[in-house]
Amino acid sequence: MWNEIDSLLQQSVLNGLFPGCALSIRHRSKEIYLVAYGDAEIAPTKRSVQEDTVWDLASLTKVLCTAHL
Repeated sequence: MWNEIDSLLQQSVLNGLFPGCALSIRHRSKEIYLVAYGDAEIAPTKRSVQEDTVWDLASLTKVLCTAHL
């Protein structure tokens, strides 16, 4: 199962669907899966995604607040 997830995420980054991603799966407060692929930032300078990357979600405020309407 993890190989399928890895493959999907890697292909999505390679195909340009998104520049990078990180995925953490937890069960009962225990981390059971953690991966990071691609770039967290592409401008002004390129910065690779790390497992502990902090993402800026400010641009999602309107989408998340209005999607349910």
